[in-house]
Amino acid sequence: MSKININKIEKTTLAVQIICAVFIISGYYISRAPMMMAAAGISTIFMLSNAKWSQKIAFLMFMLSFSSIFKFSYEQTSLFMFLKLSVVASFLMRDKGKFEFSFVTLAILFATYAIVVAEINNLSYMTDVINILLWIFMGYVMVNVLAAEDLTPVTRSFSNAVIITGILGFFIEQIPTLNMEIKILGVMVEGGYTTSRYAALWTDPNFYSVLLIAALWFGYIEYNKGRASTVEFALRSALLTFLGFMTLSKSCLLLVCVFWLYVILTKNNIKTAHKVFIVFFSFIALSIFITSNTYWLSDMLYRFTGGKKTGTYTASTITTGRIDIWGEYIKAFLDKLTWIFGEGLRSKSIHINGHFKTSHNTLIQMIHYLGVVGSAIYISLILSAYKTTTSKNNRRKKSSSIYIMTLLSLFSTMFFLDGMLIEMYYFVLPLGFIYANSVYNSEVNKDGEFLDERSII
Repeated sequence: MSKININKIEKTTLAVQIICAVFIISGYYISRAPMMMAAAGISTIFMLSNAKWSQKIAFLMFMLSFSSIFKFSYEQTSLFMFLKLSVVASFLMRDKGKFEFSFVTLAILFATYAIVVAEINNLSYMTDVINILLWIFMGYVMVNVLAAEDLTPVTRSFSNAVIITGILGFFIEQIPTLNMEIKILGVMVEGGYTTSRYAALWTDPNFYSVLLIAALWFGYIEYNKGRASTVEFALRSALLTFLGFMTLSKSCLLLVCVFWLYVILTKNNIKTAHKVFIVFFSFIALSIFITSNTYWLSDMLYRFTGGKKTGTYTASTITTGRIDIWGEYIKAFLDKLTWIFGEGLRSKSIHINGHFKTSHNTLIQMIHYLGVVGSAIYISLILSAYKTTTSKNNRRKKSSSIYIMTLLSLFSTMFFLDGMLIEMYYFVLPLGFIYANSVYNSEVNKDGEFLDERSII
């Protein structure tokens, strides 16, 4: 039975995380290029020199929340790219890892198909093809190297970053340059006014809500396994819930409510007193939030009704017009027969009511870009990347409802977003699949050592 000292892992990783985060934020106050280069250099050295994969991925997941501002300028590619490349390089060179032949074959097939379809439609495609392949290869590495690792440092680092960037987002106006680069989205509310939607350090609040939902469920899994105290879980979850409500995202609000209903209604070895404390604490936090932000409740109700105080509620108003958009896309697919082979990555959105509208649905987006043929290849590639390579004896015989709910919640967000080209999905989904495939049943002892013993459920 091997032992891993969680405290040492977390403290070591946390120190480097804080240093890099400080350099990135400092770059907006001092000289941007040197600060970003310093953060990129420290990050890459840490990733390449560290022998423990849980530390590497924990650092990677922390930096994911900063990736949107980790760049020399707004138009340039994020320096987060160096971290992704260093992970793949470590897997291939240091650990002598190998990609399965079937996975590589599917990757080549997908790239070839995407390039051919894009060429036929005269589209620029290379950047997107490279990004998608790198994201999927990253997922493959994560699933394989973390299959025999404890995920606690990884998910805790991820949650820390989501909360930290969430808090930093309230001070964007005080950060030079950043306040001009992050365009805060507005939404029409009652009275014809426009209110801003909170997005932390992202340009789209819906992107940030994906991170929030993932952090909520990952935190609950760790709490369920005895890796976090009730107070810690309640504090983290209350903060994440508060930040989720700030996004004014209807899907985020619904998924947060589903999360808390699950916590309340399921046993999962949580004592009744702990449940009462969690619910009470969250209720107090929510009450303080609503009373301190008197417009939030009316704004959210206005969004759900589609701007109607009275009258009928339709599926279109509740989904912010998405039902109508999906119908138009499906109609266009049938008219042009583009549903077979697609129109290529980054192909033009459909013109609806005088405006070009994106599909707001990952499945429709896949069919629009790749068609049914290309989508089948793409999904097969994803599944090939996310399957574990551990022996059958180390796999779960069935998944607990908590792991199923985690994946369902993540996939639910994709139902309302064009998720195919959203990077964060390719990082949170592998963790969800790892949890669903295998779990640990041991506890941390008094010396902070985690007993690495897998259980079959």
